[in-house]
Amino acid sequence: MIVLKTVSIILAGGNSSRMGKNKAQLNWNGKLLIDSIAEVLREALGEHKNIVSGNYPQFQSVRDMNLNRGPIEGFRSVLNSISQFENYNKIVVVPVDMPLLTKSLIQQLVLCDSRSDAIKFFNSTFPVAFNNPKKILLALNRLNRDLEQTGNLKNYSFCNLYKNINVNEIHAKQKERLINTNTPEEWANAISKANHIR
Repeated sequence: MIVLKTVSIILAGGNSSRMGKNKAQLNWNGKLLIDSIAEVLREALGEHKNIVSGNYPQFQSVRDMNLNRGPIEGFRSVLNSISQFENYNKIVVVPVDMPLLTKSLIQQLVLCDSRSDAIKFFNSTFPVAFNNPKKILLALNRLNRDLEQTGNLKNYSFCNLYKNINVNEIHAKQKERLINTNTPEEWANAISKANHIR
């Protein structure tokens, strides 16, 4: 268990249009996927502040300030909602659609001895651990202002956020578990893979 003042954010505010149903409500090992992800975070981080991006009354949740702007808007909305968030050591962000995520992967990011603004795994957008919440929120708000001025939604993304901050990329010890499930085919692949890597 990690004893740090940590906030974890589960990104679950999307429309799940490619999956055809709400990904957060999918059944994973007898639990709702969102509950499974929350449990992994508790196992990795101990008791900590967990917030869900989206409308989930069973969790502390925050709706997007602006609709249809992707997961980064969910992240920005949550950060804007946290009072005194600068007092936290880490902000860990995970999407709800990574069913194979483990406590070991989360702890690898959080325990990485790095003074960079963010730590993530090579060739993977998520999960990610942020070290400097105040700087991250400033960068997010700059990206949002650019979007408001240009209307170019393509640049409003986590990938673009990473280009505007100092990111440390590390090698994942369980690389095979870093898969997103956006479609029924990817979901079926995750179930098959889970049966082979238990």
